[in-house]
Amino acid sequence: MKGFNFSKYDPNQNGKSKFEQLLDLLMQLLTYTNGDIGEALKWLNELDKEYNLTNNDYGMGDFIEDLKQKGY
Repeated sequence: MKGFNFSKYDPNQNGKSKFEQLLDLLMQLLTYTNGDIGEALKWLNELDKEYNLTNNDYGMGDFIEDLKQKGY
């Protein structure tokens, strides 16, 4: 049986985890920085400061730790 599942819309989530959202941005930044991970992370930090991409529950340190754990 087909149906619909409704939930509260959260424009900040877009169905992706915070890690996935930040990873998408990091991958785009790596393209712009010609693969320089240090420069890309520096830009990501600046974007986080300006647009509050992270919060107290999941910060840039958590993101970097997740990158290491997942083998990136």
